[in-house]
Amino acid sequence: MSHPAQACSLQFTSPARGSTVASSQIGVSGTGSGNANSGDQGQVTAYINGTPFFSQSGTFTTLINFLGSGAASVTLQKGANTLSVSGSVNGCSASDSMVVYYQPTPAQAQKNAGAPEVCNGTNPINDATGNKFQLEADYQGVGDFPLQMVRYYNSAYSDVRALGKSWRHTYERELYFDSAKTNAYVIRPDGKAYRFTKSGGLWLSESDINDRLHRSDRYRRHANRLATVQRR
Repeated sequence: MSHPAQACSLQFTSPARGSTVASSQIGVSGTGSGNANSGDQGQVTAYINGTPFFSQSGTFTTLINFLGSGAASVTLQKGANTLSVSGSVNGCSASDSMVVYYQPTPAQAQKNAGAPEVCNGTNPINDATGNKFQLEADYQGVGDFPLQMVRYYNSAYSDVRALGKSWRHTYERELYFDSAKTNAYVIRPDGKAYRFTKSGGLWLSESDINDRLHRSDRYRRHANRLATVQRR
């Protein structure tokens, strides 16, 4: 006697929902089940940012295990990545989705991005690192709090952003944490990247960094030498 599938389910189990990872290659796993009749046709497909990375179909007997017990490898893009999965068997369907963020850890040397300490031209090259830095001021307003638009180029750091490879602008500032919440990274508009390590209730920078990071009420405040404050 045939019967419809019951308790059909699909769910991602790894990585954690909404988590931030520092590697572009991760393993994705999940569980799922449903009762089916012998000979029923079933299928399941998983996607990363709309592109399939896992697909399985076939004839099932009494138990369906979506994604199996292993993990499928996927490549993440920088920023937000949407993982989704859907499947069906014998009239029963299920789906799941979640977002995972990929934020690579900045190289320690990136604290030396931006203009070199000793100016050697309008498009200076840092003699110590070989990084070519370029600044282009596109707009400068007037008044007490003028609107400003400046573009910054660092040849040694080839991140592709809104303005293209290696370019950032005045309003591109980032503050993020590793998965353990023990290291924080601040990336400034000019490309400089600073790491702060949590010790007790304090966020400590490297000895040659003058910037400070501290928690104030709901926000974490980053103050630099130019009195610019970033909040998150």
